[in-house]
Amino acid sequence: MSNQIIPFFFPESESIQREVRVIMRDGEPWFVAADVCLILSISNHRDAVGKLDDDEKRPCSMQTSRGAQNMTVINESGLYALIMRCRNAKFNAIKKQILEQVLDSKAILKALNNFEVPDDLPDMYVYAIRERETGHVKLGISRNPQQRLRQLQTGNSSTLELVAYRKAENRFADERALHADADVYRLRGEWFDDRALKLFNCAHAETWKQST
Repeated sequence: MSNQIIPFFFPESESIQREVRVIMRDGEPWFVAADVCLILSISNHRDAVGKLDDDEKRPCSMQTSRGAQNMTVINESGLYALIMRCRNAKFNAIKKQILEQVLDSKAILKALNNFEVPDDLPDMYVYAIRERETGHVKLGISRNPQQRLRQLQTGNSSTLELVAYRKAENRFADERALHADADVYRLRGEWFDDRALKLFNCAHAETWKQST
């Protein structure tokens, strides 16, 4: 069973998007509970998740930029339960958006799990984001590498820069291949030492766009 993270983004305003990380387990999407509570402005997510039924939540170990972290994930039923318990009228619009996007995303997640890609999926890009002080490089995938850079920079004391990206024609398969190519240089999670960037640029120079 893979804990491949699939991110979905929900606009909070014209300039801010919130990420909800999703993994597939037994063919069903499971959502990181802390992410869901954040976009619903549920301040005590442990209390909220604690009220869910046992079959609506699970512990999960995920690889992040800070290494392996233990998180709680919730299934679709648990997601709906949290949404319906959020009674503040201010969040009616985002509740509707979450429900609509989750319904749409189920087809996308199922397709990814079955290695089938519908024609109307949004474009995605594999990218290289470098930590300027150390030269360490994050190799990942996103619909918007510039937006992903801004998200990673938030709360990171080191300066990050988007150094290159290219369209992922095979979507998550391209990301897996990229990580496999650079595995010998892996530091933690999706972070690699600077030699990984040189290796990848040499192999795919004709398709990469250098960020300026």
